[in-house]
Amino acid sequence: MYIRVSYDTKPDSLLHLMVKDWQLELPKLLISVHGGLQSFEMQPKLKQVFGKGLIKAAMTTGAWIFTGGVSTGVVSHVGDALKDHSSKSRGRLCAIGIAPWGMVENKEDLVGKDVTRVYQTMSNPLSKLSVLNNSHTHFILADNGTLGKYGAEVKLRRQLEKHISLQKINTRLGQGVPVVGLVVEGGPNVVSIVLEYLREDPPVPVVVCDGSGRASDILSFAHKYCDEGGVINESLRDQLLVTIQKTFNYSKSQSHQLFAIIMECMKKKELVTVFRMGSEGQQDVEMAILTALLKGTNVSAPDQLSLALAWNRVDIARSQIFVFGPHWPPLGSLAPPVDTKVAEKEKKPPTATTKGRGKGKGKKKGKVKEEVEEETDPRKIELLNWVNALEQAMLDALVLDRVDFVKLLIENGVNMQHFLTIPRLEELYNTRLGPPNTLHLLVRDVKKSNLPPDYHISLIDIGLVLEYLMGGAYRCNYTRKSFRTLYNNLFGPKRVELSRRAVSCVSQSDMWFLDVHPHKPTCAECNFSPRLSQSTTLPLP
Repeated sequence: MYIRVSYDTKPDSLLHLMVKDWQLELPKLLISVHGGLQSFEMQPKLKQVFGKGLIKAAMTTGAWIFTGGVSTGVVSHVGDALKDHSSKSRGRLCAIGIAPWGMVENKEDLVGKDVTRVYQTMSNPLSKLSVLNNSHTHFILADNGTLGKYGAEVKLRRQLEKHISLQKINTRLGQGVPVVGLVVEGGPNVVSIVLEYLREDPPVPVVVCDGSGRASDILSFAHKYCDEGGVINESLRDQLLVTIQKTFNYSKSQSHQLFAIIMECMKKKELVTVFRMGSEGQQDVEMAILTALLKGTNVSAPDQLSLALAWNRVDIARSQIFVFGPHWPPLGSLAPPVDTKVAEKEKKPPTATTKGRGKGKGKKKGKVKEEVEEETDPRKIELLNWVNALEQAMLDALVLDRVDFVKLLIENGVNMQHFLTIPRLEELYNTRLGPPNTLHLLVRDVKKSNLPPDYHISLIDIGLVLEYLMGGAYRCNYTRKSFRTLYNNLFGPKRVELSRRAVSCVSQSDMWFLDVHPHKPTCAECNFSPRLSQSTTLPLP
């Protein structure tokens, strides 16, 4: 499929067309490939590793691949990888070529509206124009009225990438679509594109393929020998300037200008990942792309876990996020050093604050209510947030049916006894994701009435369904008076609100847990929040 658009087309209109008319699913990752426009040779081994890694990264994460679209330079190498993939029938990839209309050969064959055209992909060696690469699935042809020139597509492509990055990967996951730049060979304009990516807000990480030639090799050299602040010693500086002059046939002034741009890129070298074939710790381009996204953007560990979960890449989560495994350092060793006087003050027990009214002139004391002090230790708060992120990831993994992630999270400290609160159980019963099931029909049957579309199934409803399925001789504990009383005490005032939507979380004071007793395998203990005076033991349903 293809569309011819003006160079200043709004990106939201373009994305709407891609999703609605082309019926594409929003990507979970966007890989934007940049490189040389003229034909160049790649080492056979490097070409094979590059092609396989790019395809694997796109297939395993549900990514879109953006290229220049015309069958020259780096696009021809990407096209070869796409052709090899399609010939083996391993599933459909979404590769979108964004090309300037004025550079497309045989473009007259494409003129028409809502028509199917036969396009000749044989190129004319005497022509300065280029044919479209037939291994791509879709094309966006940007027209600014010029002929035989590149540039009409540059602004349109970058704006579309920005707009896609604002879209959410999944309704459950708050992450936007991550974008990564992949650089293979290339001229001076590619160096400028890299700098533009690094200066974006938020910045776009870039993967550079070392050994592919020209701009890629120069960026790789600078990345290897530059300091964190983008500083390089004099001898290497002179060597790099000479290399720039020879590679691009530049004058001294031109090479100094390009050198300055490269040094600006190196000021953010943490956002640049260099793939070197055969280098220790780098097996393929795919891992370089995914680890660059996790490490290069400095996102928090919970956000990294959310990305790995969206991609369904448990191997990335295991190797890049859970690097400590389940063994976390003790809190005391993580706490920053504190002043001795401050420490002595902290050792004093907190004084209880009194609230209420006393009768008379202060002779009789009113009710005393102790206020629990909030945690202020930043390291403890950090660990608490991480535990909350793990439990949220477990909930997402269960809803999205990510079995391997469930196993990984249990291995790394998620306690299912503490995790399965009433709100979480009810959210799992009420999720709209996953295969169709008959639960709502069963609840409707036992309640003998039609349910509204937004009806929220409660654990009491689950108890009624269990009794209905098991027969009249079975009594579920979710329907017993003791459980109903406790349930209404906990959720009664908010029941109307909870019945309208699935609950993702509640405050700690409204939460209670089901903990199985080791000595009573048929019982569960209700550990109520501090505002409740005592714990109660309930039999399991």
